[in-house]
Amino acid sequence: MIEVSGVKFNSKTLEKGLVGFASCVINEGLYLGNIAVFSKLNEPGYRLVFPIRKSTKGMQFKICFPINDLAYQRLLDAITKEINKI
Repeated sequence: MIEVSGVKFNSKTLEKGLVGFASCVINEGLYLGNIAVFSKLNEPGYRLVFPIRKSTKGMQFKICFPINDLAYQRLLDAITKEINKI
């Protein structure tokens, strides 16, 4: 079971569609930060983009990401709930 808690959201408008950045805690033991929150292109709602790291040679590496749809949806629901409080 995936429990998402400690959700924080900071609104930013750095580029088109970017709503802000979120952080949260998973199962009281893993912190996820710098999750970009974008508005969906053709429908209401949000989509999440997870952090990457670029090497000195320009290659990109995923740092963290949900491994299934359920995990993604739990994160999206918790972050959306926090956004709606604002």
